Amino acid sequence: MKILLKLTLTLVLSLSMYASHAFNPTSKPINVIIPFSPGGSVDAAFVHLQKYAAERKITLVPVFNPGAEGIIGTRNLVKSAPDGYTIGITLAAVLGLYEYENKSLDLTVLTGLRNNIMVMVSNPAKFSHPLSTIDTIVKDNTSINFGYGSPSHKVIYEQYFKFVDAKKGQTMVPYKGGSKVISDLMGGHVDIGILPLTLIKSQVDAESLKLVAIAVNTDYAEYKDVPRLGKIYSGWKNFDGVIAVAPDNLNMDAKVFWDKFLHGYLNDKRVQREFLEDSTTAMKFGPQYIMGSIINNVNSLLETGKK
Repeated sequence: MKILLKLTLTLVLSLSMYASHAFNPTSKPINVIIPFSPGGSVDAAFVHLQKYAAERKITLVPVFNPGAEGIIGTRNLVKSAPDGYTIGITLAAVLGLYEYENKSLDLTVLTGLRNNIMVMVSNPAKFSHPLSTIDTIVKDNTSINFGYGSPSHKVIYEQYFKFVDAKKGQTMVPYKGGSKVISDLMGGHVDIGILPLTLIKSQVDAESLKLVAIAVNTDYAEYKDVPRLGKIYSGWKNFDGVIAVAPDNLNMDAKVFWDKFLHGYLNDKRVQREFLEDSTTAMKFGPQYIMGSIINNVNSLLETGKK
């Protein structure tokens, strides 16, 4: 009887200890590390996910860690506890840059979330040239300032320069997020920006910003008169993609939860409709569908070297 009682107490204590450590996303807020300043495409993706989570009694709190083209926030996520209460939302290019610099990813890629429609844009009051003229200017090495807010934007420029056989010495101006690029475009401090269409659609429709080119190899129904770099240049690659990630060796209960939660999110018809209305597209669930974009970024850095 004493042995049975002892075994029963041991079992109760074990179950109690397990319950106290089991992942419960409604028990406390979930920190979401965003490696950029507020106002960019990653922040927009977070806000949408935050609303969806809140409807399910889950509180997501943004933690903005901008700097070093997304690497500062990425390092902070890598160092976070793998208990499921800290995750991240980032870009394929940031993960590509991190892997390039550290020789390994050191994170759990949960899934891609959305594809951005990337565009090349200018302020028509300051710089109104069409793409054909910009091609010529870049080939002749005439000075143009190209603003970008993330590594994925920079590699799009580098791909474009390669296709047009640009001379060396193009001026690329880094910013801590797309909102800063928009501000300097509107102020005339940079000539061209690479940005997600979702951030600037209202300015484009109001004609305060001008679409120079659509910079993805993806079918997109709107703005049919705008040149498509994916159609002009055979072999044009997509480098962008918003991704949900977590620290490596993620708690198993947390991994099961986040997989189920994000699968439901990406397959929700309302979510898919809202993505299209926001000039983005939902990705298929699973890390396998975004790894190609990460690899494209790593290969681009290996080819050109980090500048």
